[in-house]
Amino acid sequence: MTDRIIFVCTLLLAGVYFWATAQIPSLELGDPLGPKAFPRLLGVGLLIAAAMLLAEILRDR
Repeated sequence: MTDRIIFVCTLLLAGVYFWATAQIPSLELGDPLGPKAFPRLLGVGLLIAAAMLLAEILRDR
């Protein structure tokens, strides 16, 4: 049961993190990815971790 709670919290955290990343303003000059690139990579890593946790939950059933 605890692993399911952690999974749901991880998904919620990833959703809030992606929403917060979308709120970062884009810059007209400089790198086309801008300041959003690294936070998006962290968000993708968080989603991958959640997917791995889900796979473990389903495998242990």
